Amino acid sequence: MNFQLIVFLIISGLVVPFFVFVPTPNLAWGIARAEPISPPETLEETREIGERILETVPKELPGVLERIWKGEVLPIWRRIYNWAKKNLWDPYIWPFFQNIWQRIQAIFRKEIRERKEIIEEELERKKEEFKKEMKEEVPKVTKSIWQRFKELIK
Repeated sequence: MNFQLIVFLIISGLVVPFFVFVPTPNLAWGIARAEPISPPETLEETREIGERILETVPKELPGVLERIWKGEVLPIWRRIYNWAKKNLWDPYIWPFFQNIWQRIQAIFRKEIRERKEIIEEELERKKEEFKKEMKEEVPKVTKSIWQRFKELIK
């Protein structure tokens, strides 16, 4: 039941926004018209319509798309989000993940407590080894170039 509901919501969430852009008979570019749109009867009318479109579309299209997005698309998605959060996420999904997260944290806390001392001892041991290594390596590194050259020749 819940799985079918989730699948339905996902599919409808992907399809619903496309219905916002369905053309209506007396609506062109988001502007209501009194007379229905009819095809041009002459070539001159076609040219005039084309020129008007080329003039108005770059000016009006961003505003129209913004108005459609803010007025129709976003409210639909906000309602879908709010409904899904209230009816799916908060009561079912979040408690499930929270429970898993708490179990994981409990396991890791126990491991950290057990291994903390071991890790600190290991760190001290590595630190001492590093100090010894540095005492041995620093004199080798500080040899002059001339001394290295002499060693190569021998």
